Amino acid sequence: MKASQLHIFNPSCETAIANGTVSYVPNKTLLHFENDLAYLSSILSKNTDLVLVSEYENMQHLELLHSLSFPVPGQILQSDFFDLQQKIISEIEAYKLWGWAPNWIHRLKKNSRVNCPVFENSSFYEWKQIHRDIYSREEAKEILSRILNLGDGQVYISSEKQPKKLFDIESVEKFLSTHQRIVLKEPWSSSGRGIMMLRKSNLNTSIIQRIKGILQQQGFIMAEPMLDKKLDMSLHFEIKKGALSYFGESYFKTNSNGQYQANFLNQTEQVDPKIVDFIDVHKEQLKKDLLKSISESEILKYYEGFFGVDIMLVEEKNKLVFQPCVEINLRNNMGTIALHLQKLIHPEAIGSLNIVFNPRDTFENSYPKVQRTMALQDGLLVKGTLALVSPKGKRFGAYISLD
Repeated sequence: MKASQLHIFNPSCETAIANGTVSYVPNKTLLHFENDLAYLSSILSKNTDLVLVSEYENMQHLELLHSLSFPVPGQILQSDFFDLQQKIISEIEAYKLWGWAPNWIHRLKKNSRVNCPVFENSSFYEWKQIHRDIYSREEAKEILSRILNLGDGQVYISSEKQPKKLFDIESVEKFLSTHQRIVLKEPWSSSGRGIMMLRKSNLNTSIIQRIKGILQQQGFIMAEPMLDKKLDMSLHFEIKKGALSYFGESYFKTNSNGQYQANFLNQTEQVDPKIVDFIDVHKEQLKKDLLKSISESEILKYYEGFFGVDIMLVEEKNKLVFQPCVEINLRNNMGTIALHLQKLIHPEAIGSLNIVFNPRDTFENSYPKVQRTMALQDGLLVKGTLALVSPKGKRFGAYISLD
């Protein structure tokens, strides 16, 4: 059997990079997340591709997706793909990981019976220290510094609001004393995980212990002043054969702890028109400055694929400005999924892409509470809800809701 591409959903990639070992296995919750949402990668695929799954998706649900013009690639079980006795596949054109990490690179290289020249010739075939470095939040700090040095104080945050790299508890305490309300971030983490919002002027025992754990495991911690955020957005790019190109913009929402909740589709949040006007006026400059700064970084040399740059619109000294590089997600992300989904959605429809988790019930039982049959207009999705993975037997789920 031959397939053009094999899509692998591994959103624990940053945690795996922080761990650093080829034997890393996600914790139980992360593993459920990866397995339950594995077929989400199909949205980035073609019908001739394959998606690696732990269990086959429900055929009835796949037929529904197919009827709505979603790509419905084939599936291959992890247990079969990594069973050296199986002969079900011999050649893959390319591995399309959600995000590169040493544990998955090791697993793919170990499966030597599968021929994949694109992988063997890629910069990621041999995981190096430079790969670990570009995935760090420190790299985002360097990109931010380049943008701020371009000199437009009317559009971006002031230089004193930049993150700092700290190595000990004493430095964290001093930073907190200076800024009163701060955000601490693990150097390698994603989707709002590994973030501590400190709104009080002292560190309690549990926070100190957590900081010490991060310092011991990852070597340092990133600290930044808490900003007066008005909106979350991201710009998305692709690097292909050493060329950097712009892919699109997306808007998303997080909870009070900075953890990702949903992406908006064909809309932003209901916000002050002044915010929309500011974005419309300055978005091209933001895009231009990001393209220039990234093109001068190590990312262009050592990364290939889609990635997103998270951006905040904030208020500083009674005016709106961008924090133009909060973090860089060198992987596919829910913004990438949202941009692909919008090709299937009617331009007049508005809604959201939602990732949900119910520790006390399954997605199958909770999803029907909001379910409305998806309707089409001009062959595009226009109204209703639609699960993007089979709801049956899963704790994690993904669905779109359109009005």
